[in-house]
Amino acid sequence: MNSYRLRPAVGIDCNGSTIRFRYRAQEFQIELGSSPNAVEIRTSLRQAANEPVIAAALGLRDKTVGHLLSGLRDRSMLAPISPFEPTEHYMSGIDAYLNLECDLCSMKFEGGTEYAETKLESQIAHRLAAPSVAAGYLIEIGYLLRHVPNELSRAIASAEHEAIRSVYMDFFDDESRHGEMIFAELCKWIPRENLLLRRPLPSTLGLLHTYMCLAERGPLSYAVALMRDESLPIDPRSDYDAMLYESLRNHYNIPKNVVDIFEWHANLDRDTSHGSVPESVFSLTPVVAQNSMTSLKASLRSMFEMHGLLRKDILETYSRVNTNEWGLLWK
Repeated sequence: MNSYRLRPAVGIDCNGSTIRFRYRAQEFQIELGSSPNAVEIRTSLRQAANEPVIAAALGLRDKTVGHLLSGLRDRSMLAPISPFEPTEHYMSGIDAYLNLECDLCSMKFEGGTEYAETKLESQIAHRLAAPSVAAGYLIEIGYLLRHVPNELSRAIASAEHEAIRSVYMDFFDDESRHGEMIFAELCKWIPRENLLLRRPLPSTLGLLHTYMCLAERGPLSYAVALMRDESLPIDPRSDYDAMLYESLRNHYNIPKNVVDIFEWHANLDRDTSHGSVPESVFSLTPVVAQNSMTSLKASLRSMFEMHGLLRKDILETYSRVNTNEWGLLWK
């Protein structure tokens, strides 16, 4: 039995005899020689990406099916088949992840939540935000990143299985120093005593508490938080990703060392495939209760909404702040 199938998060469009597959920032288009039926193709590929089965179900030649499956595989559009069929009460860990990934792609890349796009980063990138807002954005994100080792430690402690604990320990090794590195660069711009005297916004503290709670609840709950935060090389980039850091340097005159380390960290997650950590954790989990999915889905949505509210809070609060009181060390 073939061990792969089409990911549920893959979108399919048909136009005449051409079919187009969409997944994150990946696209694959193929001419099938006949008018394809998207529903039939989706159904067949989600059962098993097996050449004889697909050829028989869709009436395609083996060569065409081979090209189709090769294109999907090269673009990470196939996922392992579950070791068992889901029941009324249970599903496999990989099935749970693939289910959640549909929600993730909707919220992260298609704006499928009220707070998915708050415009804060866009306003900074397009130089429309006040200088104090740009500074506040870096400060509050810095607070969040500084506490990542505490969350990861709780996630490691809550993992009962050694293989899952090992995944989180490897992730800890990658991430544990980054928050302090970022904070150290911030302190070269804002004197450390002034930075420590500033309290994080209530929405920042709420997020920190939520991350800790999810980490303590268990490895799957924390993996859901990471689904929102971490990226893959195949994820789409926003139109203003590069503009954001260019504006911080050249329009807002924030010191290069500060902007550089934030940009480095943002690109590191994508370049090192940290976005694969959640799928690894779920794949190593044999069984997930169906009733747990309700909680996991709610947690995923909450992370997007809380990050959206934080950005709204930054925009509203820091626009009223006088940065002259901070003792900024402009360079």
